[in-house]
Amino acid sequence: MSLEIKYIDAIPGSRKRGIHQFEDVPDDDSIALPDATAGFGWVMAGDNEVWMMFAWKKDGTPSIIMASDLSDVDTSDTDGDLCLIKSGTQVSIKNRLGGAKDIQMIISCMR
Repeated sequence: MSLEIKYIDAIPGSRKRGIHQFEDVPDDDSIALPDATAGFGWVMAGDNEVWMMFAWKKDGTPSIIMASDLSDVDTSDTDGDLCLIKSGTQVSIKNRLGGAKDIQMIISCMR
């Protein structure tokens, strides 16, 4: 199962902001951020178990700005981590923490 955040373009070129919560996201499942956008955000897994602040470019290049523990987050698909993964021009948050987790995030992005 792959989850996706979608926005309706009320005003073309406008900035998209949102608070999103996904319950019981299974291990190895991902949440796709809006494709071909640049943005920044904050994501938390579980009961404040792992969190990170991050940014991404329109070409899909992700960056971790800060995290609860840098050994628990990664920009590659790493077992045991909360991952920020590039796939083409899209970035996804992937739960590789070993079990289902509630995922909460705040993002802002622009096409």
